[in-house]
Amino acid sequence: MKKEIGKIEKAAMSLEIVRQPVPFKEEEVMYSLRVSKQSVISFDKLAYREMAVRGVRPALARMVAEELGDALRSWLSAGHAVNIAGVGTLRPVVNSKAQVRPHDCSVDDIRQANLRFFPSLEMKEMFHGGHFHIRNREEFLAKWEREQRDGEGE
Repeated sequence: MKKEIGKIEKAAMSLEIVRQPVPFKEEEVMYSLRVSKQSVISFDKLAYREMAVRGVRPALARMVAEELGDALRSWLSAGHAVNIAGVGTLRPVVNSKAQVRPHDCSVDDIRQANLRFFPSLEMKEMFHGGHFHIRNREEFLAKWEREQRDGEGE
């Protein structure tokens, strides 16, 4: 089981330090980073934020959001990749069983259908351009040292 024991920030993104057991060595632990769980932003909330910034009426913002969602589903289900400017490209992909002869290939061979996301250059730079900062570093280290001492005393 992973347990949060500290937080790190990269730009505006919050990361957590988690403690996890070493596989097959229950007495040992390792530490790694993961993105802190944040709430999921609905498309409506996104649209309403833009509506407020641009002065668009709520009914129009909702209609545009619904139409964009419908168009996105339509193009992707037809096999097209969809590029969202400044964000990236969504591309439908399938994973299928390989066959020796092309005549043996069928849709029954599909193991999984999914969407792959390829971030735009701007999006990649946003994630790679920041610096890491440990929040409450002294508190984190003190807590870790206490855990080490408590573990030795048992």
